[in-house]
Amino acid sequence: YSSISGFLGMLDGIIIATITGSTEFIAYYKNAAAVASLIGYASPIIGVLYPKILGSDQETHETHIKNTLDLLFMIVIPSSLGVFILAKPILYILRPDYMKVTEIAQILIISQIISLISYVAQSALLGMETADLNNRSFKELWKSLLIKVPTINILSNILYITGVTLASLIFFLIKNLINYVTILSLINIVSQAINSYILWTMLNRRIKITLNYKLSIKYFIASLLMSVIIYHMQRTIKFVSIYETAPELFLVIGTGALIYFITLYIISKEFRALIRTIINEIKKSLIKNSFVSVTS
Repeated sequence: YSSISGFLGMLDGIIIATITGSTEFIAYYKNAAAVASLIGYASPIIGVLYPKILGSDQETHETHIKNTLDLLFMIVIPSSLGVFILAKPILYILRPDYMKVTEIAQILIISQIISLISYVAQSALLGMETADLNNRSFKELWKSLLIKVPTINILSNILYITGVTLASLIFFLIKNLINYVTILSLINIVSQAINSYILWTMLNRRIKITLNYKLSIKYFIASLLMSVIIYHMQRTIKFVSIYETAPELFLVIGTGALIYFITLYIISKEFRALIRTIINEIKKSLIKNSFVSVTS
């Protein structure tokens, strides 16, 4: 049942091509979305939330959700600013003509952020549901979150597809590639925002989530310093050929990441504690593997 939502989300390309009679619009829209979706690499952080909540007591649910949000914002805040600043050279590497939709890619970053936040609420809600763990009736199962959450996703994607269809039908009135793709992007954002609002409203009815604003401010300060430096660095990138642009872009990205994490390490005791935990876990793993090798 939950796979229906994903299927509906993939229909936009077919609808656009069928109604407009061109694949050019799909290419520009999808590549702009692909650049914005680079911040989606933070999603594995959310993926572990479901099993954590599923295997824990209700009293610890809030802690797991807050920890997930803290880790998510640690990656999403700098990556969103980074992708926003570097959208143009990234699109150039994909294809020079795609630089026309730089602003579209920057707009779609909002959609990706909302999507990730929705994913947190979705994972938490599904992890809290216990209807599938007991011998409940089909009627009770049907009323559970296991059905309600996918249904909300399906309805939001129906809304998105309906909007894409209407925008494509009036395309002859728009008569402009950038305006058309911008409208598609705004439809995407609206459908994602509605989905996120409903899911988080459902979650807040079950558990009150308070964000760690002080930690988020530290993420933003480190991200702001990173952004200033990569903004000035990216201005020196030459759009001569992909082979020349790519190494320069990777240098900017690497420098930005280094500056961000060094700054965060200096100003955030929570991040320093996280690094110490990671190092200790690596040491334990190495010692364990060494012991196994010796005994075998």
